[in-house]
Amino acid sequence: MVFVLDPDPKAVWQEFVLGEPAPRTLFSPFELNYVNEEATEALRREAVRKVLPVYTVQFQTLSSVPEKVDQIVGIVHDYRVRKTEDSTLTGASLSLPIEIPSEVQTFLIEGADLEEMRKQIAVLFETGLPSLIFGDALKNELIQKGIQEITVLGKEIPEKIHLTKEVPSLQEVKAKAADILKELATKNRMQRDAALTIFNHFLATNLQPDESLTKARQAKASEQVEPIWLKIKKSELIVQQGMLVEATQKTKIDHIQQLLVKQRVLDKFFSIAILIFLIYLLVFFYLAVFERRLLLSFRMTLLIHSILLLSVILCKIVSVW
Repeated sequence: MVFVLDPDPKAVWQEFVLGEPAPRTLFSPFELNYVNEEATEALRREAVRKVLPVYTVQFQTLSSVPEKVDQIVGIVHDYRVRKTEDSTLTGASLSLPIEIPSEVQTFLIEGADLEEMRKQIAVLFETGLPSLIFGDALKNELIQKGIQEITVLGKEIPEKIHLTKEVPSLQEVKAKAADILKELATKNRMQRDAALTIFNHFLATNLQPDESLTKARQAKASEQVEPIWLKIKKSELIVQQGMLVEATQKTKIDHIQQLLVKQRVLDKFFSIAILIFLIYLLVFFYLAVFERRLLLSFRMTLLIHSILLLSVILCKIVSVW
């Protein structure tokens, strides 16, 4: 009876089309709670947006910098001594542990105050080297995206939130170092350039975006958003005949249709189960009253079971067609 009399909800409810007049007035046949997917998704997007991008800091190993600076000063000093003894020496024979422009190298050989330069570089590392340094392009990208804060963490520091604008870029660190040298009353431009060149050589960005951790936190924030539930009361008016079907009404109709489809599947299952039980019950009574000998035979019982099972399968195939 379920297969014959119960209409398919999908076919019946397809008559309600979004933006088209409703063919009939529709009331909810039952009470139903459902998730407002659009509003819930908006909350999830907002939760993801509030997750600050995570950056890991990798501190530079600067313990060897003073030694390298001393090495540079020592090499230049030794070259000057050898130059007084051998006038044929050229700058090409000067082997420094870092690459510097030729004009700076020439100044180091000919006119730089090496001790003063050593002091200037030491001051720059003490006062002009911040703990966090952005890459120039990375900071500009964050500012353009309107990201005002970031989360910074590392092995040597606890997790902390920093203002994007307060974390200097590599170019800003170099500009600050130049200002520091000006404040030190270093009027000789070449002297300043030599100290800045060596200082800038050891500078490097130490903030790298941790995209995997950022995405993991975004996913967790999205999962923690509680869904927004809406309720449809029993006999509630969904749409009136002749009125245009709006998006909210179509959503309610779709949820009601989905529940009806589920109920129809359950009805079919229980109907088939009851039908099989009644068939077995009738066969059992028939055999018990009229064919008790067959009931006591294992082979005949197995044959009867096989016939009943095959009949049910064939009925199911026919119903699908």
